[in-house]
Amino acid sequence: MIDSSRDSANPRASATPRRDAIRTIGAAGAALLGVVGLGAAAPAQGKNRKKGRNTKGKRDKIGLTSAVSDPFSLPANSGLTQRAFCPEGFVAISGGLQGDSEVTATCMMRESHPAPDGSAWIVNVFCTQDTNTALRVGVVCFSRSSFQLVT
Repeated sequence: MIDSSRDSANPRASATPRRDAIRTIGAAGAALLGVVGLGAAAPAQGKNRKKGRNTKGKRDKIGLTSAVSDPFSLPANSGLTQRAFCPEGFVAISGGLQGDSEVTATCMMRESHPAPDGSAWIVNVFCTQDTNTALRVGVVCFSRSSFQLVT
C-alpha cells in the first residue's frame, strides 16, 4: 500500500500518491501514466574511438546538387520528353518542370520520374498553347556514395 502522508523534514517524503506510485513502478510506469521527464537518464552510446587515431578525410563525402536541362519551347498542341542529367557520382531523387519566367501557357506534365538507372529526371510535357517562356527540366541529385539504388 502507498502511504500518502507528508513529512516536512524529508523533502522526498513530501509526495503525493501519484508521485509515490511513479517511484514504485519506475520510469516505465511513469510513461504509462503520461508523466514526461521522470525517466532515468541513460548515458549516450557512442563509438569508442582510439585516442590519437586520425579519421579526418576517410569518410565518403555526401551531398546534394541540382541541374537543369537546356531550355526548350513548344508550339501549340505539341508535346516533348526532355531530361535533366545529374553530374557523375550522383543519382536523381526529385525533379520537375520550370520556366525561365512565369508560365502562362496551358501545359500539363504527363510524366515526371527518374530514369531507370537514376542518372536523370525525365519529364513529358504537353502544351495546348505556344509557350510564352523557355521551359527547363530540373533535377535534384544525391551523392551515390551515400545512396543505394534498389531496382
